[in-house]
Amino acid sequence: MSESIKRGEKNIQVGKELGRGREKVVYTDPDNESRVKGIFHEYKKDGVEKIKGRFYLTKILHILYPDNIPDIHLAASNPHMIIIDKVDDQIAVTKQQLGKLGKDKHLADELQEELKELNERVAYHKREVSKPLGNLGVTVDSAPGNFTLDANDHITFVDTVEPWGVYGNKSPNFDFEKLKLVIENIEDNVQKKHALTYLEHLNKLDEERKIKK
Repeated sequence: MSESIKRGEKNIQVGKELGRGREKVVYTDPDNESRVKGIFHEYKKDGVEKIKGRFYLTKILHILYPDNIPDIHLAASNPHMIIIDKVDDQIAVTKQQLGKLGKDKHLADELQEELKELNERVAYHKREVSKPLGNLGVTVDSAPGNFTLDANDHITFVDTVEPWGVYGNKSPNFDFEKLKLVIENIEDNVQKKHALTYLEHLNKLDEERKIKK
């Protein structure tokens, strides 16, 4: 079952809606059940450089952290959308409750205890991934709606990885030299070559962006 979403002059075929956020709506991909389409809201305006940078940075991070950053297959400006790997979330309903933990004082005591324990567990696994990413200069959005946790406590960050402009900061959301050093230590030569090519393109975009300022 699919429907057509209109963006500008383009029509996008999408499947079931999976989630709706501040920036975009995520749907199943009717052409590939292992992928999802993220359709950005029409008020979300990004330049072509940022959209390309989003693609290259996500590709690099997926190579470095294949279990924690989904692969990206498309980042487009017209229509403004992305296609990434689909990730199953084992605790989707529980996370909704988790998001209410600090706001709703009427949650049952037993549920509060359960959610507090989950919160501690999630926080630990978030740090396991976000800390090394932070060492590479990369910030990911770790709000409840932007990560998944599987039955083995594997955490995956599913929100868009921005190349720059995170939280209004105009600086790049990566450290070129640190990324290059880590990439050069990849044992798989094919993956290393791909990652270095993506990094070269990403750095070129960032340099061009700085000149335009």
